[in-house]
Amino acid sequence: MGLFVSHLFDFAVTEIARFFKSDETILAQKIDKLLEIYQSETILEEVGHIHEYRQMEAEHLGEIYGAKLGMKLANPWNFIEISLLTDNKAIADIIDQSEKIREILVDFLKSWDGLVSEIRHLNLERVALEIANAKMEKRDIDKDTVLKEAFEVAARHPKTWKFRLVLNSAFDCSEHKEIVSFFSRMMKASREMIDHPKKAIKNGWEIYKDYSV
Repeated sequence: MGLFVSHLFDFAVTEIARFFKSDETILAQKIDKLLEIYQSETILEEVGHIHEYRQMEAEHLGEIYGAKLGMKLANPWNFIEISLLTDNKAIADIIDQSEKIREILVDFLKSWDGLVSEIRHLNLERVALEIANAKMEKRDIDKDTVLKEAFEVAARHPKTWKFRLVLNSAFDCSEHKEIVSFFSRMMKASREMIDHPKKAIKNGWEIYKDYSV
């Protein structure tokens, strides 16, 4: 889908530039400025760190079990694309300058890495069992032997490696003024808790009653 969208964008820019007898590169640059989409550099850095760690891990396993290059090519992060986008430059700056956000992003990426790895593992196991059961139905064969053969076949089977995972998540608070107002008042109340705990508790209860209807 990413390649298709990129191709569609390039095609549209080319056709518009030809119609107005303009330069494609200049037109594409103008469109980028109008879009005002900013990408977090922090998440790209952390993705790079995880990718490199996985490559080192694959190389180490390759030295032990052989097929070092194959292990590195199988690194799931060779096939993962992740980006964090915003239409507000200030928000992009907040993301890239906050250590707390960096920690959250690292935890998120590790969870995504674990999810992908576990799904790949279980899918390989599923395909191997399907192959093993099919073989056992056709001929009398030792279960351990057939499973070992099945895993070798499953590793090359399209059902094992030909699938896509998409995690699509978006947040848009551009029109939720009441929620932002509530959030702001709660932050103010939490700050009051430090200096005036009794007053803060009373104010917090009043805020809760206002928004709990």
